[in-house]
Amino acid sequence: SNEACTQAHIDMFSSFFAADESTGVSHSKRRGIAHTLHRVSLITHPMRVPEKVLGVAVRVGRSMQGLIETMAWKSFLTDLARDKKSLMLIGKPGVGKTTALREMARTLSEDPGLNVVVVDKTCEIAGDGDEPHNCIGSARWMPVGRPNLQHSIMREAVENQTPDVIVVDEISTPQEVEAA
Repeated sequence: SNEACTQAHIDMFSSFFAADESTGVSHSKRRGIAHTLHRVSLITHPMRVPEKVLGVAVRVGRSMQGLIETMAWKSFLTDLARDKKSLMLIGKPGVGKTTALREMARTLSEDPGLNVVVVDKTCEIAGDGDEPHNCIGSARWMPVGRPNLQHSIMREAVENQTPDVIVVDEISTPQEVEAA
């Protein structure tokens, strides 16, 4: 809903964004809710030091098992993977790109001939926690931790995991484009 954000809402989610004890710095304005696919994002005033929190956005993550099969894409995806081809999903926020990526990871991981690795920049694909959400099937999960390190984790996936498929959400910097 588009309910107005009150100070009570902001206070309710503030513990998700506690600063790192050693540096006093919070590394992200986005955090996942452990064991779910949901995410909380802060809306801040960038001209205030420390940044003033103006609001909170909560996004509900979804897993739609069977989505690929209903679209008759399973063999298409498997053929792309075996032919070492790439696929890019482009669309407006909220149209289901990440939901589709989760299902693609799960579907491709069912193929015993494919090694599927999910590089998860903001723990939005497989959730936040010590273990990935089961929505990605048996795909290997590599949470990034700090979003500015995604390009390094993408390279680490290639160097150490021998992937046939790497699933990545939100490629947005020149370093990430180069790593892809």
